[in-house]
This record gives sequence, C-alpha cells and structure tokens, in this order.
Amino acid sequence: MKFVKIVNDKEKYIDYEIKPINQKNRKEVNEILIEEWEETNIISRGKIIDGTKLNGFVAIQDRKIVGLITYQIENQKYHYMLIMDCQLEMS
Repeated sequence: MKFVKIVNDKEKYIDYEIKPINQKNRKEVNEILIEEWEETNIISRGKIIDGTKLNGFVAIQDRKIVGLITYQIENQKYHYMLIMDCQLEMS
C-alpha cells in the first residue's frame, strides 16, 4: 500500500504494509505500548482495558512497525483506543 506525503511542496511516496495484530507481532505491539505509554493498560470511558488483548492493525515499513491502531467493539460500535505514529521519520 502506498501513501503520499507532501514535504516541501514535493510528493513523497511511502510504502507500508498494513497487517492485523496477531500472535506473530503481539509481543512487539506490547513492547511499543510499554515504550510509549509505560504500560499496556489503557483507560477509556472510565474503564481500564488490557491493551494486550485489543484487536488492531500495524503499519510495517522495512520489517519494522511504524504505526499502530487498536480498537474495541462494544455494543456493536467501534471504540478506537490508541492511534500511534510509532517511529515514522520523514525528511
């Protein structure tokens, strides 16, 4: 999947692979949560939610997770818990 970012009036194409959070990448996702938020629990709407059990997607570039979104479905509605641009660097 290609995304376009405008930098200094020039288009820059960036390739990402979007994958669901799964058993293969869950450990790395949990490490990112701890690195960025100091823990895996997320507080939403007055509830503590275990971030290690949330569904979501990762953006991968050069075999590295550079973006993350997690969500929870409650009462047939999506609740987005966390959207992160983990390590994406643009120049």
